Amino acid sequence: MRLQALASKILLLVVGVLFGIQVTFALKYSIDIPCNDTWSLFDPGRIQRAFDLGWLLGFHNEHRIFTTKLAAWILYRINDLNLVHLLAVGHLYFGAAVVVTLLLLRNLIKAPLGWLAVFGTALLMTPLNWENHVVPFHMQFHASMFFSLLYLHLVFSVGDRNHWTWSRVLSAGFCGFLGAFSFAGGVIQMIAAFGVLLITVGSSAGWRAPKVPKTAWGLIVLTFSVIALYFVGYQKPGHHPDPILPLSLQFWRFYAELLSLGFGLREISVERSTMVLFISHAPAVFLLVKTRFLTKANSDERKIIAAWAGLVLIIASVASARSGFGLVQAKQVRYAEWGLFCVPMTIGLWLLCLRNLPIRLLGLSALRLKNAVAFGLLVFLSLTFWDEWSFTGAYVNWRNLMIRGQDCVVEYYRNPDKYQSLECPYLDSGNLVPNLNHGKTRNFSFYRSAMKRVRAEAK
Repeated sequence: MRLQALASKILLLVVGVLFGIQVTFALKYSIDIPCNDTWSLFDPGRIQRAFDLGWLLGFHNEHRIFTTKLAAWILYRINDLNLVHLLAVGHLYFGAAVVVTLLLLRNLIKAPLGWLAVFGTALLMTPLNWENHVVPFHMQFHASMFFSLLYLHLVFSVGDRNHWTWSRVLSAGFCGFLGAFSFAGGVIQMIAAFGVLLITVGSSAGWRAPKVPKTAWGLIVLTFSVIALYFVGYQKPGHHPDPILPLSLQFWRFYAELLSLGFGLREISVERSTMVLFISHAPAVFLLVKTRFLTKANSDERKIIAAWAGLVLIIASVASARSGFGLVQAKQVRYAEWGLFCVPMTIGLWLLCLRNLPIRLLGLSALRLKNAVAFGLLVFLSLTFWDEWSFTGAYVNWRNLMIRGQDCVVEYYRNPDKYQSLECPYLDSGNLVPNLNHGKTRNFSFYRSAMKRVRAEAK
């Protein structure tokens, strides 16, 4: 037991070191130049010096990205929106999400085989998720993950008596709002949590409304209100194909491949994605049956199931919305984040399943069976993530692409009258002239960075 506790502490140190390496590489090789959806922050008429709540809460495609816009607005007031600083804010959110993941798994980490849960958390630091660590606009993924997981921690880490104080209820409601209004995935996590919350409150009160505490009612109302508020004014983006329903094999192929991406499998493979599907879903099904669909669940079981369910529902929603674009989209690394966070939650589910095994099962003692499952998970994840640790490859390659994109912007600012329209490779596929002119008018940080190069090259 002492050896396992030591292993957990060493792995926690590894998590911290890997996070430091990740942030160092990402910021060292970053450039203050917009790309892809980041340009939307620099569209004429968007970000203003004045506080604009309507813009902050408004939709970007199907997402409300309040926290991203708020961070961008604050940085605009401070330094004309330096994108490297916005990227750093995103990494802070990601680090905070990892900490909350460890808090959700805390009781399991202290138990036998708890080192395996820390090992799964360490895998979150892989450069597999590199796109969300280098594109400043993608901080919305990290912010949503952090606030949604913190909501789960506040709601379900109250012991088996389910006693909520009003301060905890209000804090949870605030975190739930920020999670849902950071990215669409946050509202899906809220919906999953809402279902678990209703079962928790209902079963603890004997399914009798008068016995439900006022704080529990407050938590239910706040959670439902956040979900309902998110959908006010929602419209499906016109460029998205019709959703593919779970009744279709196309949906399940995409779902399995997208989930397996988070487990380190970049290539499309029916066999390997099916294996991941079993590994990640079997313990959840077992626990749902064992706890009579959570009516007899304890605090640890509820919060891990809620976290896992929220993540797989996000993956399912992406599969429904994106499978119409083709199976290849299931391996876009920007979608790896939810599958990555599924890894420690899946390990948590397995540890919960292994807690109270009979003395002998399948001819093996409980101890041997637990060790065999732990060893199997360790070997499987070690193999799938074996070649996913090249920080230099991921971040240096990105910097080279951004330098080539900035070359295009520098050329425009050197001879602006020469261009009626301009497409810069690696930055965006549309005409950037309006954004570049707006950048000059507003003296955005990326404009000053480009002009610094113009003046240096003119000497």
